[in-house]
Amino acid sequence: MTPAGFKAMGIASESDLPRPGKLERDADGKPTGAIEDGAGFAVAIALFDKLPHPTFEEQVAGTKKFFREMNRLGVTGVGDPGGNNLNPENYQPLFQVWRAHQLTLRIAYSLCGPTPGKELEELKTLTQMLPQDFGDDLLKFNGIGERITWAMNNNDHPTADEKEKYYQIVRWAAQRGMPVTMHWPKDESADELLSIYERVNGEFPIAGLRWSVAHLTNASTQNLQRMKAMGVGWTIQRPEAASVENAKELGVNMGAGTDAHRVASYNPFTTFKWLLVDSKSSGGAQREDALRAYTIGSAWFSFDENKRGSLEPGKLADLAVLSKDYMTAPVDQIETIESLLTMVGGKIVYAAAPYAKFEDPR
Repeated sequence: MTPAGFKAMGIASESDLPRPGKLERDADGKPTGAIEDGAGFAVAIALFDKLPHPTFEEQVAGTKKFFREMNRLGVTGVGDPGGNNLNPENYQPLFQVWRAHQLTLRIAYSLCGPTPGKELEELKTLTQMLPQDFGDDLLKFNGIGERITWAMNNNDHPTADEKEKYYQIVRWAAQRGMPVTMHWPKDESADELLSIYERVNGEFPIAGLRWSVAHLTNASTQNLQRMKAMGVGWTIQRPEAASVENAKELGVNMGAGTDAHRVASYNPFTTFKWLLVDSKSSGGAQREDALRAYTIGSAWFSFDENKRGSLEPGKLADLAVLSKDYMTAPVDQIETIESLLTMVGGKIVYAAAPYAKFEDPR
């Protein structure tokens, strides 16, 4: 964090940090700007709540500016799986931009449980008039995630009661035909989650619902096989190349994302570079696998693989003309790639030289 960031959040010393956060210090005892969090993401979540809150008008303006920034990086659509610090009121600026017909990328969003211990009650209330796929090709509801209950969030050893409450929610989602995505980073504890998925699947088959596990770093063949048997997909950020290859061979649907903004850059080309560096290869096959995961692979999770994610007749005209050839650029140059021309539904939403003259200035 920069000095300006500390000032904006009123952090003058370590005592101002949410517990159990600590200031990281260098060999001379000086703060580096990093914050140590011995409780997983608890401190990061609390720090987000300390950020200054812009007015509604500022949120709307900032939303449009950020979407243009995404267009600059060639992004034409995102999947928002829900998560910490994201409550229903936080989506109102997005809905305003959508109502004003000013969206420049497609968004499939999910709901998380806002209040600890009341997640099922709140999700039932929030979705009474929100059927699956409610919206249009630019903005639509796509189920529940990524933190479905606070108790199961980053919990490798949930109690029987915590698992039962989680089961009741995902069982309800299965009955309603909703997708479910769950943040679960550790493969060694994934049985806690997959056993619940399998229990629900035995009552209400979930194969057609596009359920998924997010992150699951170093996914084992055993867990990938269990996911494949249920039709559960895997959304990746920076896994080991061997796990990706196993998932590909097993036929597990894979999508990829940046995990922004909390722990990583929103630039997809940064994570492309990470994937290729981790794979120890810059060959065409590895690049193609990563590209497929970010495009048509991710489209699968919002039931859009027949509409977008690849350039084919009959699909939506979403495309980007890039500043470098992703397939041949040196790995260390991949994260410098930008879009020269981005189109969503055939409409130019971003243009730079030599195409700047084609962009509508409005």
